[in-house]
Amino acid sequence: MSSSQYITLDEFNSTDNPVPTILVPKSHAQRLVELCELSEQTPTKSFLDFIGMNDNGSAAADDKTNGSGDESTAKVLVTQMALLLYLGEYTNARHLWRRQRKEISSSGAAASTTNDDLDYTQLELLWNAAKYCYLWSTGGIHSLASNSVVSSSTAAAAAESNGMMEVEQSSSDIDTSGDDATLPFSTLALRALETCASKKAANDQLMEPLSTYSKELLGVFRSRVNKGLHESFDKLDQNEFLLRMNLTAQDEQGAESFGWKLDDGGYLVSNVDVVLDDVMVDEEYNVDAMKEGKDCIGKLTDIVMFLEGKMNA
Repeated sequence: MSSSQYITLDEFNSTDNPVPTILVPKSHAQRLVELCELSEQTPTKSFLDFIGMNDNGSAAADDKTNGSGDESTAKVLVTQMALLLYLGEYTNARHLWRRQRKEISSSGAAASTTNDDLDYTQLELLWNAAKYCYLWSTGGIHSLASNSVVSSSTAAAAAESNGMMEVEQSSSDIDTSGDDATLPFSTLALRALETCASKKAANDQLMEPLSTYSKELLGVFRSRVNKGLHESFDKLDQNEFLLRMNLTAQDEQGAESFGWKLDDGGYLVSNVDVVLDDVMVDEEYNVDAMKEGKDCIGKLTDIVMFLEGKMNA
């Protein structure tokens, strides 16, 4: 398969193997999301066969990789959801779920799937984490039961975002009724991702690619939560930090590794000397293109010098 940045839709649809990792440069991740969206919208081969419009040159997606049709699976949708979370596009992740969720009948059975649909289960499990990432991004960084000292610049934003969260939580596609309302959204999101990472199928094997993507997203989202804490709080109680980061006192990753230091009053304060790393993978540099660009500049310089010499002669 070609590099993810240059892969075509036909190549993307021709493989049964999911993307091995979502930790790719931003431009590659955006291209993969685009391919997932195109695959989601492409009619399946069986549908084109049914209406008599399929031919050898068609770019129709295989039933196994497309997100629509009775025989489809949601692996491409799980990949799309994971990539959107990696890119921080939580609203688009919500839109994806709203497009693909299966309606539940009054008897509790899905209208167009069975309870054994493992791939749809993976998508549903990942959405359970994504919804808290989405709610966190709308203002869930602020907790009503907080021992923290919120910076004055974010106090007004907290009040405004609390109203926004009430509206969002009432939406039909975001059900948080069964969860502890006292926990921050970041904690709920990280716990849901941990559940996804360790979830096993009936054969006692980890659900893939859900497990791999969730393990990668744990580090990505925790870094974003930490960055949000640095931006929102002047001081932070140690227990509050552990709660929001879903860590324990026994974890190897202490507050110091996340850019915090303990003051004389027992609070964590942001270590301004620590530079928070961007969670995105650095873009790949095309060495040949850079060398070619330098060669072009050199040639242009020679031409300019030659013309100046002619003019001064």
